[in-house]
Amino acid sequence: MGRGLTPSPRSPVRLVVCLELRTQYGRGVLNGLSEALADLSDWQRVAVEHVGRLRAALETPATCLVMQQHEPWALELAETRSIFTLLTTHQGPAVLPPCCARVAIDNQAIARLSVEALSEIGLRRVAVVDHARSPHGWGRIAATLAAARERGMQTRLVRNPEHDPAADWPPRELARDAADETLTFDRWLDQARRKLWGLVGYDDYQTSALYPLCQQAGLRIPQDVAMIGVNNDPSVCEFCQPTLSSVDPSPVLVGRKAGEVLRDWVRGRPPGKQTMTVPPRGVAPRGSTDAIGVEDPLVADLWRQIRGAAIGEMNLQQVLAAAPMSRRQIERRFREVLGCSPAALARREQVRKAKHLLTFTDLPITQVSQRAGYSAPSRFSEAFRRAEGVTPQAYRRRLR
Repeated sequence: MGRGLTPSPRSPVRLVVCLELRTQYGRGVLNGLSEALADLSDWQRVAVEHVGRLRAALETPATCLVMQQHEPWALELAETRSIFTLLTTHQGPAVLPPCCARVAIDNQAIARLSVEALSEIGLRRVAVVDHARSPHGWGRIAATLAAARERGMQTRLVRNPEHDPAADWPPRELARDAADETLTFDRWLDQARRKLWGLVGYDDYQTSALYPLCQQAGLRIPQDVAMIGVNNDPSVCEFCQPTLSSVDPSPVLVGRKAGEVLRDWVRGRPPGKQTMTVPPRGVAPRGSTDAIGVEDPLVADLWRQIRGAAIGEMNLQQVLAAAPMSRRQIERRFREVLGCSPAALARREQVRKAKHLLTFTDLPITQVSQRAGYSAPSRFSEAFRRAEGVTPQAYRRRLR
């Protein structure tokens, strides 16, 4: 990694951590760090939240520093004093000083998951609100727009309603990606009154602030607009009405990875690369995406029934038998609207349910199988491997 990243053993190790503990992300990173370093009782640890306190904490010689925010003076100090520094953010220079490395969330994967969650409920239009204030934030927005286009979805880049209307917009980092798709929030609201849309916000707090604007315009959440945030902060997501679906960016896993890098560094093994990303845990579905995003009333009604039951073959047959048209007509209608058969949709809904249970609960595999509507764990494992390429057990392990 370069001359500046050659570890020099010191004893005792003194670790200084500066994280925004008021945020879900900061607390998650600290929890992950604590888990990764739990057996190292001889390490001295200091946790601070404010930059002013960070200055005071670094007055005593430190071995390692973990920061959530990019502070240029701290990086300069770390380089001068040979303090190995880990950033848990994409903020800061793309090329880091040789004494520094980065462990952060995977913005590309977060973008793909946001779009996938909206596509899975049948939506074909995605609006992304520009709440970002930095290049890494605009990078995630651009990646979200690109992921939606790859799925053949109509996209719009929507101006944050709190932005200064006199300021230039969009920023140059987004101008090329957005092309002719930019709208003010009011103009987008006009479009949303006529068509079903998915709306992706930058984080949970910013997304929740859009609720009253949509509702005052007469839009129902999620029937007219399905909304998804990022961070999966329960204090925000559960307060919203309806509750807010959100991508969980895995801050605990970021903290664990950071802890592993620190342990290796102290043992004389510097990281193989300066920037490491951690994939998001998944999407925590809540009320804001509990919708069917297709405009064909028959297909929407049958899809709702399929999702509402623990669908096995018998239940699917009962749903289709009660429909006001023949099985052949239903098959044709589903393929025209969704591009798949009712049976394929039922299998997809089962896997979707199973992925949620594997990600956000500790239920045994047998219970996950039952709740997702499979007749036997062996059939569940076979179907899940066919859909996801891994066993349910392996899928759960890589998220923990």
